[in-house]
Amino acid sequence: MPVDFTRLKLIDQLLEPIQKVIRTILPDFAEKDLKDPEVREIIVAAVDKALVAQFPAAAFMPANLRQSIIRKQLDMIIDDIVLGGG
Repeated sequence: MPVDFTRLKLIDQLLEPIQKVIRTILPDFAEKDLKDPEVREIIVAAVDKALVAQFPAAAFMPANLRQSIIRKQLDMIIDDIVLGGG
């Protein structure tokens, strides 16, 4: 079965903007419990909204896929970088 790599270019184009928006928004949540799944979902929604506003091409990706990528990037940034691998 052939593998479809057509989305890789779009994902590659979104990773840097997603990380940029996360870096911008995350300090707004410094006083929140970043381990709380509900807080993370609020952050995902905020990042998604800002991403689509700042990078309109992001809207061409289905919202559930875009938010899944945001969630994974956010988890990596919070767990591995901000909280130090905890």
